[in-house]
Amino acid sequence: MQGFYFWVCLEEIRVKMIT
Repeated sequence: MQGFYFWVCLEEIRVKMIT
């Protein structure tokens, strides 16, 4: 479960970087 949360955070950071 921890790994899933880690990927969710990564996706959010990626979106923030792109915008």
